[in-house]
Amino acid sequence: VRLPIPSTAQLDAATAMARDFEGLGLTSVLRLPLMAKQIRRLNSALDNLAVQDGELSDAGSDPGSDSATSAMRSTEAPVSMLKHMTLYRELQAKWQAFDAYARVSMAMGANQLLHAISYFTVRMLVSEERSPW
Repeated sequence: VRLPIPSTAQLDAATAMARDFEGLGLTSVLRLPLMAKQIRRLNSALDNLAVQDGELSDAGSDPGSDSATSAMRSTEAPVSMLKHMTLYRELQAKWQAFDAYARVSMAMGANQLLHAISYFTVRMLVSEERSPW
């Protein structure tokens, strides 16, 4: 299956111009790209969780409704409350220091690699031209 190739007009319509950016307000210029969408998702998830908690507490007040309550919890639990997701988040909190160490190590390694490549290039240039300046 071949993807469609956009026309020049479609590409021009998709590009942003500097004059469009200059006309924006300060809050639009300094916004984080996906933050508003994530905040809306979080708010809706918290609202759903609060509604579900209210329904579960109402259902749990009847004697003998333990099986109904456990069935509701298993079928209507949001993804963030599933057992494997909570376990992953707990492990992620413990793993965060190792992640930061790995990122710093990779940055330092990339820096050293770029320095080695630049020194190699300078050395090859000097040996090819037979003059250090």
